[in-house]
Amino acid sequence: MCGGTLDFEPTPTVLDLEHFRQVADTLFHRTRQLALSCAYEPLMCKEFFNYLEIAGKYDVPEIMMTTNAILMTPSRALGLVKSRLTDLHVSVDGATRETYERIRVGARFETLIKNLKSLKEIKKDMGRETPRIQFQFVLLPENLHEAAEIVPLLAEFEPDMILYIHKDYQDPPIENRQAIESALRGALRPTFRGMTRSIFRPRGAVT
Repeated sequence: MCGGTLDFEPTPTVLDLEHFRQVADTLFHRTRQLALSCAYEPLMCKEFFNYLEIAGKYDVPEIMMTTNAILMTPSRALGLVKSRLTDLHVSVDGATRETYERIRVGARFETLIKNLKSLKEIKKDMGRETPRIQFQFVLLPENLHEAAEIVPLLAEFEPDMILYIHKDYQDPPIENRQAIESALRGALRPTFRGMTRSIFRPRGAVT
């Protein structure tokens, strides 16, 4: 779901742990907010929890990551809760299996929900409020009709925020705004307001 072009050929790179430690020693004491992932799925990195452990040794007020949560097994969810991760951003682009799996080819809606429930139970069992959950819903023609339905679906997981993001990295074209605004008004109708905050702003990098 992150931005790219048809001729974009990414070269995966991973900052080795020793270099990461050097960066941490140099910068993290001045860091207010640390994002450990952007544009790629962090849970595909075999040593991700080693990076998270290093980051947790510094007094960084906010440590966050963005994930699609498909690879968030119970053991990994436990690791996230035990860590000093403060914010977990989860990309969810459909309120039904059909829409979600049509957009996120290869992912399974049931796996997403199962992993989110596991994370919720682990936080409850450990008496932890972190990581706080933010859900990110990229507005597409294919899922616009589910912009409201996503709110009660995700309310079960007690999110700190549901963030609606337009796919074009900017405000939507004028000709599309009426449909988008109608969908967002549906998400903000009074029956949903007690569940979570819903915010719509121009798109940033989303996994």
